[in-house]
Amino acid sequence: MESFAPNHARGQPLFSNMAIQTGLILRTVFGLALRQTEGLIGSIIHLLGIELAVPDHSALGRRAQTVTLPKWTRRHAGPMQ
Repeated sequence: MESFAPNHARGQPLFSNMAIQTGLILRTVFGLALRQTEGLIGSIIHLLGIELAVPDHSALGRRAQTVTLPKWTRRHAGPMQ
């Protein structure tokens, strides 16, 4: 798969904060490890039929320390209706 992410000075793909946030949110929602999150993102992109670079597990882990995620609160204690 061809990478459409711009490269960092060291040749590593540079992903936007939103791309990293989306991956970390998916990780939290589904309770996944970083490698599983990488696979999920790749599968979703493949199913959508688009060609985008997928952040690898090490990029997600490094950027998880610097990217802020939105704070959500649960509004209802019971199941969703």
